Amino acid sequence: MYTLSIERRYSKNQIKLAGRLLGGAVQRTPEVEEAFRIVHNWRLHHAYPMVRERAKLTRLVKPHGGLTAGRLKRLFSIRKKLFRRSAELDQMQDLVGCRAIVPSMDALQEVLSKYKTVDDGGRVRRKTDYIANPKTSGYRSIHLILKFDERGAGEKHLGCNVEIQLRTQLQHVWATTVEAVGSMRTEDLKAGEGNTDWLRFLSLMSGHIAELEGQPL
Repeated sequence: MYTLSIERRYSKNQIKLAGRLLGGAVQRTPEVEEAFRIVHNWRLHHAYPMVRERAKLTRLVKPHGGLTAGRLKRLFSIRKKLFRRSAELDQMQDLVGCRAIVPSMDALQEVLSKYKTVDDGGRVRRKTDYIANPKTSGYRSIHLILKFDERGAGEKHLGCNVEIQLRTQLQHVWATTVEAVGSMRTEDLKAGEGNTDWLRFLSLMSGHIAELEGQPL
């Protein structure tokens, strides 16, 4: 799946303008239809880097019995982020992502040690440690933004961003629970929106998991 290398067909300025248009209320017009085509092309342009980075991540977690997954950001999620004005489309760093789920914090730290920042001669543009500094919701994970730099078949994708998420099994169970409960209740609990009792319960459970794993509460 997503093995084809899709070329970018639009300029960065066209991509930015399409994102601004789709970040608000839209009606079916030729301009809006073109904006959707631009977004889909830009999104699919990142698919090849995602597949390649997932293959590398899978090799890293295999000795630990870990699992990986890859995803393209859904158009609904892209538009929601654009609506919040938290990022321009051409600058969005999580259009594609790979996730690793490992059994323990020791395994997570060992996998993390394989990724070096740009300052250290690596490809990690940004590292966010939501385990040492969890979100108020209780979300815990390591997020890395990688710069894709593969030559050969991947050369047309140089500079694309790929998000890498590293989680323990317990952290993944918690995150999956948040999404499942939010889906059943039709509330965006993941974004901290919805029933306050559920939000409080999930936050407490995250703290209990952190205690089990010897991490900051």
